[in-house]
Parts: sequence; structure tokens; C-alpha cells
Amino acid sequence: MADRSGYIGRAPSDSSIIVARQTNQPTSTTSTFVFNSGYDVGYLDIYVNGSKLINALDYTATDTRNVTLTTAAVNGDVIEFVAYKAFNLANVLSSAPPGNFTVDGSLSIPDKIIHTGDTNTAIRFPAADTFTVETAGSEALRVDSSGRLLLGTTTEGYAFADTLTIAESGNSGITIRSGTTNSGAVYFSDATSGTGEYDGWVDYSHNNRTMHFGVAATERLRITSAGDVHIGTTNAVVFGSRRALTVANGTTGAVLSLYNSTTATNNPRISSNPGGSEINDIGIHAASTNGNIIAYTNNDTERLRISSTGNVGIGTDNPLSRLHVSGTHNSHIRMTNTSDDGLELIGDANRSNANTTTLAIKSRWNGTEVSKIVFQTDADTTNKDDGKILFHTKSSGSSISERLRITSGGEVQIANGNLKFSTAGTGIDFSSNANAAGMTSELLDDYEEGTWTPIFDTSISGGTLSGITYDQQQGKYRKIGSMVYIEGLLRTTAVTNGGNGTYDISGLPFTASADNTNGSFFCYSQHSWTNAPHQFGVVANTDHARARGGISVGDATYTNGAVNDFDTASGSKNRVYFSGWYTTV
Repeated sequence: MADRSGYIGRAPSDSSIIVARQTNQPTSTTSTFVFNSGYDVGYLDIYVNGSKLINALDYTATDTRNVTLTTAAVNGDVIEFVAYKAFNLANVLSSAPPGNFTVDGSLSIPDKIIHTGDTNTAIRFPAADTFTVETAGSEALRVDSSGRLLLGTTTEGYAFADTLTIAESGNSGITIRSGTTNSGAVYFSDATSGTGEYDGWVDYSHNNRTMHFGVAATERLRITSAGDVHIGTTNAVVFGSRRALTVANGTTGAVLSLYNSTTATNNPRISSNPGGSEINDIGIHAASTNGNIIAYTNNDTERLRISSTGNVGIGTDNPLSRLHVSGTHNSHIRMTNTSDDGLELIGDANRSNANTTTLAIKSRWNGTEVSKIVFQTDADTTNKDDGKILFHTKSSGSSISERLRITSGGEVQIANGNLKFSTAGTGIDFSSNANAAGMTSELLDDYEEGTWTPIFDTSISGGTLSGITYDQQQGKYRKIGSMVYIEGLLRTTAVTNGGNGTYDISGLPFTASADNTNGSFFCYSQHSWTNAPHQFGVVANTDHARARGGISVGDATYTNGAVNDFDTASGSKNRVYFSGWYTTV
């Protein structure tokens, strides 16, 4: 009731209207107690050992029966519960004219007004300059100290749009219901008169079922009942039963601009989607300040792209030239150039195996293939960075065949091998050069270089050497045509001689020719011999060269070397370096 101090509800002077008491003495630590008689929320005092507790700070009592202490009671504590009579407006009205309740001046309410018989519906005053409406025990509406209206939430929306905030855990929205021939609208105003009262708007006309959007007090966009969209015009462009987007701007022309961030994977596009499935699409790909134009077909599969540099790609999203064609099946292209300029054809195929074709250029004569150039992969299937070129031709009445090959290493092969000729005895013909009087051949048909192992040998010389060991035994050769250039080094660590006869160096890489002018080797840096050799003469039709001594004073011929020229002492002895040439068979 209203008391002398203007209170309504439980005023301080009402404390004597006690409706129930209860005392509990716990035998163990206890936080929650049941008030058996029940209480009205807000009309209960609690004392612990004679000291009054403060509601919400020292205890919680919100469900009319249970009480929870903030600090648990222990064995020996005395807990006293005192319930008071709640204020009931019906009691006040019972002494007033039926249905009337008049308050002269202010009516003070500490917390809330509760609906009689429906205690979970209330009007509350939870904070300064704030009131709320509760239904079913939960807050449904709040007007806060800033004058903002919050529905379904206690948290305002974005700072630029927080005057009204509506929240819902599921779908949420506002319904504007108008007459069947009238409109529903939201207007944006910055003035109390003139066009400023309707500077912007969203308006739906139920009469013709069209949605209008206004900016700067002028309609800018309209969506018709058929789903057509008009921007800058109210005139429809008719395409039969097809839906249309019409953009107009008077006499200066209009632009349809699709913008997105620089993210290439979410590019703006214009699409054709029959039946809602992406079958034929035209995409406009925005990338940085430049863009690509992309054509899609067949379920959003890219088919053609014009890059920001003007390159056109068919079957590729990264065209590297003016026209770049890529595909998983046979791809054909026809190119013409009407100016005085050449054409380039670049083929790029991701083959898995070696010796497979990446590009073939074929020539046909009235439908018959007569020649082709084939570009193939080579052996490196991991890095896929080597390749070769094969040239094919066709003679009359025969099949087309490979005639020449350039390998990945740069070798030129005719039929097969290193500059290899199909017929024995053929090679590089130098007949265009000037000839000496005794010239017998201008054909170079062989080149080779490598190593060989020389030995001291008496197998065909007539002398005897045995027990030979070496600590130096080296030989190199280079063969150009039939001419063999050799060099070598021999040094023994042990040798036994038979006392008579000559000796050879054998193991030449090729058999010497049969004539007596086939070649010789000259010696130098000899060391630790009894008599060192000066020269070795190549023995015809063998892989031997016979040791020769020096020219004796007064003699006109070389003398053969003898096996007793060897120093037979142990250790590094009989060193000889030699080099020279000879002709082979």
C-alpha cells in the first residue's frame, strides 16, 4: 500500500506484518534452505546468528521457496527466515471506487510491478533511467538510459544504428502490414520539412507489387512484380518472357560495373543458369586494377579467358601468349598473318612418360601426310625439362619415317646415334675444301677419345721380360678418322730380363695399319734405365710398338732396344714418358 513516505510495496513501517517464520540450525555446512511456508520475492528477511543479511549480496531468494546463502552456514549457526505480507493493489482498491486508483504526486516503486496471479510478467526498473518489460520470466523489452529501445536483448546494436535493436536466437525481423491497395515504407529523413523528410526510402506498393528504392529524394531502383530490375528508369525493356536488368542514365549512357576484392577465387560474373544449374556462364574476373574476362560452360567449367594483358586462353586460366590453347584431347589451331611478320606456335603438354610427343607439326599434300616435325619428351620424367626433335619425311610409295633427330643434349643424329650415318664408310664430306695433289679421301667418318693401359711386352719381340710390376701405367688416346694420337707413362717397381732380344710397348687401343709408315712414339723424361729407349716404332697389323735405341756415332740407322737395357734393381725404375701417332686399319 502507499504509506506516509510515498512508498508502495514493502515500506519500512510495514515490517510488523509478518506472515511466516522459520528457524533452521544446520548440523553441517549448508548453503541452500527450503522455506516451507513460501514467500513473496522481495518480502523475505534472513538473519544469521541475529545479524540481518542483505538481499542479492548475502543471499538469493527468487523462486518463492528456496534460499541460497552466499556464504554457507555451518554447524551451530542459527538461521531465521521472516516472510512479510506483500503489497497487493487489490487490497488498496478494495477501499477505493471499483477500478480506480489515484495517486496525487509521485508513486515510488523500488523494483517492479507484477501482474497479479502471473508473477513472471512484470514491469521492472532495473537501473537508473531504465525500465523493462518481462514476460514468461524473461526480459522482452528494454528502454535504456540513452532512450534506445531494445527488443529481445540487453545489448544495443551498431553505434550508427542502435536506436532500435531487435534480437532473436532464430529468425528475426519486422513486419509492416498495409492495405491491399496501399504501401508500406521506411523513410530516411534529415529534416522536418521539404524533400529532406524523404531523402531516402524503401517502399513496397501492394497495389502493383513493386519495390521502390529512393536516394536523394528520387527513385533510383525498382523491382517489378515480374522480377525485372530497373536502375535509373521506370521503363521496362521487354525480352519476351525473359527477366531483364535495365540500367539507364539519360543521354550520357550507363555502365554495369561488377566489383569485388582482389581475391581471384570469388570473382564477379554474369551468369546464365537454366533451371538453377550453372550450365552456361559468362564470368568477369576482377584481379587487382586489371581484370580477366572469362567464359564458362558446362557446370562452371572455364573455357576461354582474355587476360589483363590481352592474351587469349582456350582451356587454360593462364594464357602466356596472344593465343594459348590447352586441352586434354587433340587440339587443333589454324593461324594466318596478313602482315609481314612471322608466327610462333608453342605447345605445352604435361606428359607422364619419356619419349612421348608434346607437339607435332604435320604437313599434308592433298590429304596425304608427307612430312612432320615431332617434339618429344626425353628421359627426365621428374623435372620434365628435357626434350628432343624428330624430323620425318616420306618418299614416293613409302611410309613416312624419321630421317633426322636433335637430342636433348644437342647431338644431331641421322637415323640414330651421334651424327651417325646409315651406310658404312660415310661421314662428313669436306669435298668443298681445296685438295692437295696426293689427296685420296675427304671423308671424316670417326672420332673417339679415351684411355688405354700400356705394358712392356716381349710376346712378339724375341726378348724375355718377366716379373714386371708397375707403379705408373697410364695411357690416353684420341682417334680422328684413321689417325690415332697417343700419350702415356710407364715406370716399373720390379723387372727381370732374359739378357737378349728387344721389347715392345703393347696394348694400343687400335690395331695398326699394314704399311710401314704407320707411326711412332717419341720418348722423354726417361729415368733410372741402364740404357733408356729413345723411340718406339709401331709394328704393322698389331697393337705393339718396338723399342728403338739412339743413333750411334757414325751409324745411319736406329738400333733396337734390348731387354738388358732395363734397370732390374727394385724400386721405382725404368721411367719413360712417350707420345706420338699411328694409323689404324
